[in-house]
Amino acid sequence: MLAANKFMNWTVGYPAKYTGHRLLQKKASLINYTANFLMERRMAMGFNHHEIKTNRTQVLSEYINSARFEDFPANVVERAKQILIETIGEALASVESEAAKKALALAECACGGPDGTCAVWGVNKRLSMENAAMANGAAACAGGWEQNPFGMPACAAVPTAWAVAEAKKRSGRELLTSLILAFEVYERVAAAVQPTAKERAEKGYGRASWQLFAALVPALRLTGLDTLQINKGLSMGTVCSVIPASHYESDGADTLAFEYGFRCQTAVTLACCALRGTENLEDAFDDPSAYPLHFTDEEHGEQYTQDVGKVYRILEAVPEKSAGETANDFQKRASSVFSVERIGQILTALFEIEYCEDLSSIGKLLTL
Repeated sequence: MLAANKFMNWTVGYPAKYTGHRLLQKKASLINYTANFLMERRMAMGFNHHEIKTNRTQVLSEYINSARFEDFPANVVERAKQILIETIGEALASVESEAAKKALALAECACGGPDGTCAVWGVNKRLSMENAAMANGAAACAGGWEQNPFGMPACAAVPTAWAVAEAKKRSGRELLTSLILAFEVYERVAAAVQPTAKERAEKGYGRASWQLFAALVPALRLTGLDTLQINKGLSMGTVCSVIPASHYESDGADTLAFEYGFRCQTAVTLACCALRGTENLEDAFDDPSAYPLHFTDEEHGEQYTQDVGKVYRILEAVPEKSAGETANDFQKRASSVFSVERIGQILTALFEIEYCEDLSSIGKLLTL
């Protein structure tokens, strides 16, 4: 009835001849119809279809909002930097691939031209937040390099975090914080909705679906939302996750890079939407029919919040490398795009990124 109450005063100010008995009947009918329609729609979406008995979404939202860079162990911060450097390196290595070129052309088209505030790595272009994230995300994914059991979270987290941080003038510490949070939430959400082998064969696999949360979490954090807005943003993410189908695996399509790029693009848009406000649509991880229903009949609900802030899943998500190995790999990947001198400047900036107050200076190094 909350939504229906908005219609209670729609006759105020109308001439008296229009507010008689028949009009009031029509008004009551409209109110009932609207209330029933909204309730049916809400139930069809799954939100609050069941009694909410947990606070998973709230716990994750509070963690995303309140976590501080200073609270993370040194090895967690170093792993985030490793992932950042590896992902940018992979995007640079793939910038001349057909998938990356197509994605960049599409991003420019969606942006209405090449003008924007966010760097597209390895080319001489800047686009809007959404479209720079999409182009960089597709390029990062094109090589299929990530070794993660659930998908390729870095290919969504890093491009999205970079685009939003650059546009919003966030610091290097804020960027790293958002990346750590991306892995902490993504890994738990993915674990909670993993299907059985039989379900995977029948329904498809959702790695391009829960991929959205690897991008959405840093977008929500870096946009500067409060806990309730983050809750709504996560809940909108469940609505906007794609149907779990893996056709690109069976028919050899080149769409996976696009799909991952689209998740980055969608995440930025959802964060902007949450900032401007939505009614209802929250606590989506607390209703079993709101999100996991599309992936599995046996949700592992305890995974959403298990050991949050205590056990860092980012350490399990990507194999550890030494700083030397990370630097050598980056040099090899970036050598087709940048000079040795430029690569050295980029590596110095990225290894010391926690001291950077304006990422646009590094963004300039990453473009031609």
